[in-house]
Amino acid sequence: RNSWSMAEVITFEQMLANRRAERLEQQKALQKQAELQQVQQEVTQTAEYFTPVEEERVFFVDDVVQFGCNEGFYTDSVTNDSRCTDTGLWSSSPVLCRRVSCLSPELPQHSTVRSNQDTFLYGSKYTYTCVEGFIMKNPTSNDTTSIQCSADGEWVGELPQCEPVHCGDFHKLVDATHLVTNPDHQFPLSLGSVITFECNAGYRMNGRGVLVCDVDGKWLGEDGSTCVEQLCSAPPIIRNTTRTFDTEARPQTATYTCKDGYTTQGTGSILTCRLGQWSEPQFSCSPVNCNEPNIPLNGKITARHFSFGSVANYTCTAGHLLRGAASIVCRKDGRWAGNLPYCEPVKCGMPQSPDSGSVSVSGTVYLSTANYACARGYLLRGNNTRYCTDDGTWSWHMPSCYRKDCGELPPPRRGYVMGVSTLFGDRVKFACEPGHVLHGASLATCQHSGNWSDSSPTCAAVQCATPPLPPNTAFSSSAIGASLQHEYNSTLRYKCLRGHIPRGDLTQRCTEDGTWSPFTGQCAKMSCGRPVVNHDGAIILGRSFYYKDRVVVRCPAGTSASGPTVLSCQSDGTWSASPTCSASCSRRCLHGGVCVSNNHCSCQPGYYGQRCQHARCLLQCLNGGVCAGPHKCKCKPGYEGRRCHRPSCSSGCLGGRCIGPNVCLCPHGVTGSSCQQSYDDYSDYDQQLPQTNYEDWDVASLRRRLSANGGALRQRLVRSP
Repeated sequence: RNSWSMAEVITFEQMLANRRAERLEQQKALQKQAELQQVQQEVTQTAEYFTPVEEERVFFVDDVVQFGCNEGFYTDSVTNDSRCTDTGLWSSSPVLCRRVSCLSPELPQHSTVRSNQDTFLYGSKYTYTCVEGFIMKNPTSNDTTSIQCSADGEWVGELPQCEPVHCGDFHKLVDATHLVTNPDHQFPLSLGSVITFECNAGYRMNGRGVLVCDVDGKWLGEDGSTCVEQLCSAPPIIRNTTRTFDTEARPQTATYTCKDGYTTQGTGSILTCRLGQWSEPQFSCSPVNCNEPNIPLNGKITARHFSFGSVANYTCTAGHLLRGAASIVCRKDGRWAGNLPYCEPVKCGMPQSPDSGSVSVSGTVYLSTANYACARGYLLRGNNTRYCTDDGTWSWHMPSCYRKDCGELPPPRRGYVMGVSTLFGDRVKFACEPGHVLHGASLATCQHSGNWSDSSPTCAAVQCATPPLPPNTAFSSSAIGASLQHEYNSTLRYKCLRGHIPRGDLTQRCTEDGTWSPFTGQCAKMSCGRPVVNHDGAIILGRSFYYKDRVVVRCPAGTSASGPTVLSCQSDGTWSASPTCSASCSRRCLHGGVCVSNNHCSCQPGYYGQRCQHARCLLQCLNGGVCAGPHKCKCKPGYEGRRCHRPSCSSGCLGGRCIGPNVCLCPHGVTGSSCQQSYDDYSDYDQQLPQTNYEDWDVASLRRRLSANGGALRQRLVRSP
């Protein structure tokens, strides 16, 4: 490969960034580990630095010693004194001294730190170096600098200042431009800087064309990249030429030659390649010109041009046919190849005459005319004149001669026309519908003028005289009876006289022969039927029961007729009266009973007796009640209910319960006939009576107390709740 792509440059920069990030993560992990170890050493190393102020000697009771911490150590004890007690023990333990701790040291950008102790305690020392690709601006020795934790808990020493390495100037390519990309604008042309070269127009890159500042302060990619002049691709194609191309020659050239039938126009025939572009051609190859060819009489020529290779096509004007070659070609020597054709007039021949017609012509060549005519009684359809056309045929179709059409004759009203055709020479006949008579010609002929010999006739309806009325009938309308004549197919409608009913068809129709159809219906007398009497023994005197007939009704012994006994059959089919034969009872039947025979009543449900005077109750009335109606008791005073089974208190029982006629069982604490008084009103009277256990009261004990104490106790009935 001779060049680097931008993707490779970006990958290289990303590799440097990833390397720095990995080192930073390692430093953070070491720092956390050192902080943990520092806490552990604070506890394990305190005993090493415990030193009493007094020198060792023999101590007695009440002797006092003082303790203190060495430099770089401290204690959290409240007091540093300890007294020797009479028990031979010191009053307090020796103080606990801890080593002074510094905060976590800073880690400047692009630097690493190392230490042999891995703690932040007093005396710890850390040495800084710069990461690869960076140099230290303030080293103390061997490109390093150190800091140490002091007794006051502060780091002593100078932190490093790491700057990226500087690659400096670079070799610039000829015939190219370059673009510099610096990761940090404060440090141009330093670590990670990228220089991208781009060749000028007409040149191409030979090599990578990219420089990258590496960690060693040198440009990576200075491998001799150059911009070389760009070669041309295949030379352009010029119309109507052939070319030769030498790929090894410098500069590149292409030589052009015109094809046969073409001549060179312009200057030069060679193109030269410069900076990857072919020079513009200053010449062209134009075809040879044959000039316009000759045109035959009554002919014409069509061609795009008259140059080499073009084709000229001959055609004849309308009405002429081409004889000879239809086209000629322009040759490379500037001459037309082929013989000149000629145009011959066309002929249409003699046209045919139509049936029942004739034709006359002015000639049979192009534009000649042919005139057509039809015989008498015929009509020409089509063009009456035709022309001889340029293709040797007569224009349009040959016309035809058709018989003239007289058109449809309208049929007479109530009639029709008979005939299959209405053309010249055809005949039609006329006829009327049944019940009508023809007035006018019965036959018509279609003439040569296209008109009928006669017009349509008329059809008059047959007339019928008014017929006599059938028995017991009348005309349904007075206007019908007043008319003397009736047209064919008209209908007379009859109605029956009063007291008669229609049977069958009550109409007559005027027929086609002027007579009326037979009257098939009739008007029969209305029948009232045999009179119906409510008694089987009744006698009807009379055998005919039709309209205006009369009959006599006689009731059997022991009964009498109510209403008229002579009945007349009316026009609506009913009798003038409805007689009934009723039994007679000396005393009236009660409670809706009906007299059915001499002194015998038929009672309604719930009653019985000769006159239906007694009521019947299925369940017995209690407490002296009397049955007063079907299943209804009449109670004595003091009782109520359907069977008089429930006692009643006329004044009511306020909060109590009625247990007898006007006797209330009151709640505890109240008394009175209607439980209307409080028990406190009788407190004095209760002291005179024997003590009563109210909770033991019941109905039986109440009755015994009422008997023993008289009416005074009746007024204060109390029931334990």
